Amino acid sequence: MAASVFVLGRIVITDFQIQKIRNEQVLQLLALGVSLRALEYMQGLQAASLWQPGLITAVLFLLLIGFWMTGKLGAGDVKLLSVIPILVGVKGLLPFAVIFLVLANAISFFMRRPDLVPHLPSRAHLQTLALNNRVPLGVPIGLAGIAALAYSQV
Repeated sequence: MAASVFVLGRIVITDFQIQKIRNEQVLQLLALGVSLRALEYMQGLQAASLWQPGLITAVLFLLLIGFWMTGKLGAGDVKLLSVIPILVGVKGLLPFAVIFLVLANAISFFMRRPDLVPHLPSRAHLQTLALNNRVPLGVPIGLAGIAALAYSQV
């Protein structure tokens, strides 16, 4: 789980700085998520811990491809959102969705009102992103993923 938090943290930082989510990072999360679900299955914690998140991931990926094709989401955001169900499991999906909704709205609010951000370099970066009409969705996805991982392990 600590490795997942580390990879999600790297994604949060790089997506905020350069708006890129690398395939290697998504594949690392996928491998870590499959490992976590396999451990749950072997320990007998959840009998359906392998196929349910996999099915949710496949359906979510197919749905999100449409948003990528219309330009509403970046490809990295689609891949990251698709891997999250395997990473957090079925138990962590509701907390992930709620936290993601709150954080995405907060990012949107601060992009519209960057003058409320106290840290000057972050404020300037948010203003640049707002001018280019780019929203770093990897930030709320990653932070919500970390919180959902913590919740699912409790």
